[in-house]
Amino acid sequence: MKRGFARLLIGVMAAAFMMTGTVALAQDVSFAQKQEAKIAGGEAPKKVERKTLDQEEGAGPKVDFETDEMAAEALAAEKIELQQAAIKKLQVRIKQTDEDDVDKPKLMERLGDMLWQKARFYESSAYDSLNAANEAGAAGNTAKQSELMAKKAEDEKVSREARDEMLKLYKEIIKYHPDYESIDKIRYYMAFNLAEMGYAGEAYAQYSDIVREHTNSKYLPEAFLGMAEYTFTIEEDMPTALQQYQKVVNIDPKSSAASFAMYKMGWCYFNLGEPRKALAQFEKVIRDAENTSSIRRGDMRKEAMKDLVKAYSLWEEAKPANARKYFKGFAANDEEVDSMMERLARLYQENGKIEESNYVYNSLIAANPKKFKIVGYQREIMMNVETMSDPKRLAEEVQRSVLIFVKARDEKYEGATPEAVKAESDKLQAYASDTGKWYHITYQNTKNPLYYSLAFEIYKTYLDNFPDAADNFEVMYYYADMAYFRKNYAEAAKGYERVLDLNDKGMVSKSEEHDEMLKDAAHGAVLAYDLLMSAANTDTEACPPIPETPEAAEGEEQTYPEYPVAECRLKFIEASKRYAKIDTSAEFAVSAKFKGAEIYFNYNHFEEARPLFLELTHEAPDSEVAVYSANYLLETYRLTKQYEAMREALKDLRANSAFMANKTEYMPKLIEAMNIYEEALDYKICEEKNANKQYEDAARCYEQFAAN
Repeated sequence: MKRGFARLLIGVMAAAFMMTGTVALAQDVSFAQKQEAKIAGGEAPKKVERKTLDQEEGAGPKVDFETDEMAAEALAAEKIELQQAAIKKLQVRIKQTDEDDVDKPKLMERLGDMLWQKARFYESSAYDSLNAANEAGAAGNTAKQSELMAKKAEDEKVSREARDEMLKLYKEIIKYHPDYESIDKIRYYMAFNLAEMGYAGEAYAQYSDIVREHTNSKYLPEAFLGMAEYTFTIEEDMPTALQQYQKVVNIDPKSSAASFAMYKMGWCYFNLGEPRKALAQFEKVIRDAENTSSIRRGDMRKEAMKDLVKAYSLWEEAKPANARKYFKGFAANDEEVDSMMERLARLYQENGKIEESNYVYNSLIAANPKKFKIVGYQREIMMNVETMSDPKRLAEEVQRSVLIFVKARDEKYEGATPEAVKAESDKLQAYASDTGKWYHITYQNTKNPLYYSLAFEIYKTYLDNFPDAADNFEVMYYYADMAYFRKNYAEAAKGYERVLDLNDKGMVSKSEEHDEMLKDAAHGAVLAYDLLMSAANTDTEACPPIPETPEAAEGEEQTYPEYPVAECRLKFIEASKRYAKIDTSAEFAVSAKFKGAEIYFNYNHFEEARPLFLELTHEAPDSEVAVYSANYLLETYRLTKQYEAMREALKDLRANSAFMANKTEYMPKLIEAMNIYEEALDYKICEEKNANKQYEDAARCYEQFAAN
């Protein structure tokens, strides 16, 4: 950038000596203009993608039904080998028993129970293998994963074979022993397994036979339940399924089948678009579960609590402001209330009710003021706002999220474990960095100044609060560059310095792109400090103006005390030296050295300035800068009345033939001034000898002056 014209009255000394006019030199020393940095990439960074609750947990009802006796028949692992031996013995005994033997169906029923236990055991084992395989895969142990998946497949095969054999037994009992006293149980177990194995039509037929032929059976509620499940799942006939579930409840309201039926009635209402009625059903299930200590009803309550929240979220008359009070009527403690509120906020978000979702998250923050989990709530608000296409509001929420995190971390809120803090820090760092870059790219593509401003503010928040972040180098570079073009030169200079410091500390990965950023940052630091020093700068706190040397009082000798050089100007000198290692062109070196020498001159540090000015007359003798430098050099001696030293400087300049051949605009004026200086110096030196009572020397001096 060009400095304004500065005037140096190099003829002042001559005027004092000889009463001549003054000479003024206009200075124009500037650096190459900086280009605005282009952020890498041309597309918005990939934003956070969240699964829905249905994707995480599975859509539809989450509870499966089995009778109490089925649940009680689970087999422990240590008994499976004994069970297998018992199965073989019983198979032999059944073969040896006559068909008309009254004990044969009993033996067959017992074998069926054993096969059922076996099937359940291996089914459970297959499920455990699947979970373990997934963990091994996540850990990168593919060999172990393959081994576990093979075991899963083998366990599933054994389970299926046991079920097939069991069904074969049940069919034989029904065919050859139709009057067997436990035939209703046989039909029910057969129907249940047919349904689980995918034979829904055959299962429905067996359930129907129980309803029709065994009206007093203890399995009648379960049979109606099986028919209702078929109607709900296969036929998707919700009105009919509702009637069938209601029959289950009517037969025995206290049965486990009735509890499950009430739960499924809630889902019927969901599917019919009647969330208020679904809400009422889940309320009944929860109250029913509270009146029993059954583990299975406890599981039912757990799912009903979740679905109660779902129904609340879908019912238009249910307001988010009333949710916490309503949920407290069912929750066991405040932690469960928070869990329900978290679920409600997620469901609102999934249904496009962003403001309602944010209201709930904000209420959770208010209810947990000193708990670290509020960081996650605020992050959810931030991601909600992302969907609203409101860039200004998203930027505000990004900043709010970071500030809440920092406060919760620094004040060690409850739950602020090292693991939790790191997890949230990583998420927020990535999101803030990506969003800032996204807005930066959007500005480059659209030239909409709003995105430029928002990117700058997000970058600043990121850098202020994540000084050790992995992405700090790139973000700092972009931030400094934006500060420069926003004419915030103090912030830009500081930012460029931080970029270069990160590299000095070995915290920048090597790449061609990063090398270009480092070069540009070094250049930017020079330019930012240069502009900060300019007369147009208004940030006097960052870079105070050059102090003015007061004029001496009348009768006193003028002095020029050295003033402390402002930090901004010292940093310019250091930045210039650093960039000179990158830009080795003579043009930059000359301009930077001149500006550095000028700084020392302006602060009356003449001893530091003189060698630099003199060097410039030799290093760039044919340039305008050389003329300016000679002008300053002579002025330092005039101001300090070092006349003998000035004479030597004039001799040096005269001896520099390349300099004396300078053809630039102001060289003639400088030569004229040099002539006057030399003449004035001769006379002034005679006066000094006379003043020092060196009368003979003074006399000879005057004679020589007159002769010349």
